[in-house]
Amino acid sequence: FRENWRILPPEAVRVAAAEQSPFEDDGRAGRAAAGPAAAGAAAADAAAAARPRLRVLATSDLHGWLEPTLPSWSGGRPVGGAATLAAYFREERAGFGGPTLLVDGGDVMQGGPVSSLTRGEAAVAFYNAAGYHAVALGNHDLDWGQEVLRERLKQARFHWLAANVFVAGADTAPSWIRPTALVEVDGVRVGVIGLAHERTPSMSHADDVAGLEFRSAAAAVDRWVPELRRRGVAFVIVVSHLGANCDAGFDACAGEVIETARNIRQRPDLLIAGHAHRIIRTRVNGIPIVEPGWAGARYAVVDLERVSADSVSVWVRDFPTTYSDRVAPDSAVAALVARYQREVGPRLEQVMATVAERLPYRSGGGGGRPGQYAETALGRLIADAQRAATGTQVAIINNGGIRTDVDAGPLTWGELFAVLPFQNQLVRLRITGAQLRAVMEHALRMLPEIDLNVSGVTVEYDPRQPVGQRVVRLVLDGEVVRDDATYWLGAPDFLAGRGDGYTPLGDALVQENTGIVDLDAVADYLRRLPQPVRAPTAPRFRAIPSHTANP
Repeated sequence: FRENWRILPPEAVRVAAAEQSPFEDDGRAGRAAAGPAAAGAAAADAAAAARPRLRVLATSDLHGWLEPTLPSWSGGRPVGGAATLAAYFREERAGFGGPTLLVDGGDVMQGGPVSSLTRGEAAVAFYNAAGYHAVALGNHDLDWGQEVLRERLKQARFHWLAANVFVAGADTAPSWIRPTALVEVDGVRVGVIGLAHERTPSMSHADDVAGLEFRSAAAAVDRWVPELRRRGVAFVIVVSHLGANCDAGFDACAGEVIETARNIRQRPDLLIAGHAHRIIRTRVNGIPIVEPGWAGARYAVVDLERVSADSVSVWVRDFPTTYSDRVAPDSAVAALVARYQREVGPRLEQVMATVAERLPYRSGGGGGRPGQYAETALGRLIADAQRAATGTQVAIINNGGIRTDVDAGPLTWGELFAVLPFQNQLVRLRITGAQLRAVMEHALRMLPEIDLNVSGVTVEYDPRQPVGQRVVRLVLDGEVVRDDATYWLGAPDFLAGRGDGYTPLGDALVQENTGIVDLDAVADYLRRLPQPVRAPTAPRFRAIPSHTANP
């Protein structure tokens, strides 16, 4: 494994020529067959030819995006889409000419409108058609509950894996999920271990993960690597829904996949990461780690060769950008997607409103990186809509629930669905001022990232203070919020159920489910606004020095 691997931002992923070259050149090409030297060389060639080799193509976090997208960093060129991805995979297999394993890091279904409106059926049909071998269980793969997931597992012709998911209070896995798979690709036996995110319960509705426990990912790897080795596999690959975030220079990473790798004692040959929507390649504890981005905009190409019983060479070839104009789309997959589009098309094409200017859903980003959670005009607009729908004094929306930008011009129902794909119901909560303050402290825990957008309240905070002590004051209708007073708050039911760690909401004095779906609330609100819609621009989170406060 190359010592000079480092983590690169997606826009800078241009693998050096030395790293793109085929397996280490030992001068075999053009060697003359003459005398003992030639015989020795021939023997060496035969030994090398007998070494198992494998190409791994890896994606992650497709989030149901079956149609090409037009991200801000692509220079106006569409990227991704199911038919485009299938065409790239076909080229990769043909170019390699050897055994090729196609895997994914999870979050397959929820997000893109066609997939979401078919509850993932369309996305799984694409994975079947593309020839995926194994997929990790992502937290959003549970968004429609375990019953729907079991339906998708029955539909899947690939292995959907999670070795660290157990029946609550037991040492057995649920009957519907497998921990590992043995895959044979053109005569090469590969063991694959799947890992779910250990914090899936805190990122999911409680009902969706009822009866399940998500345990140590490292312990699951340590349990299964020796077992797969005993079964005589040539390679052990881990596909995971564990990710990482990197510093500004992309020279160091931190996150769940990094910590997991550090704690593994039985090393696999390759670990595929996911969840963070990043391009990452690094090595931790001797384990090669690759994360291939999200939404089908890129994928990873990794080659492995077993050079001895205890040694595997690993090369990352590239993270190709899936420009749709570079390949002819796969006709069979294009027809498959078109069939599902016809089923849901009339609803997707309804125009909800006209938007005056483009509304990004995060700040920063670029080059395919998703940017930071932040207060945005789009988030403020959504929070305003939810406050109007719930009739509350304050409303909040978690930024993880806002999934893509809104472009200027006509906004269709399908485009709005892509922004808010989770179909959360809105809840009214009666909470104290102290609980509201605790909610805002939690939103500020990751500064400079801000985890919420809000409506009805101004949050004044001091970024220099430690976590849990940053809120200086909350101002509602010109009055400072009092800890001992009570207020009505509107929120998605995901947050009301303590999702994303917002535990104070679970202790609300009163909790009422309105039955209003967040998407419907926003659509109705946008229709009533003057057209074209202009989102609120004034910030509601305001950083101030603590000495200026006068609570």
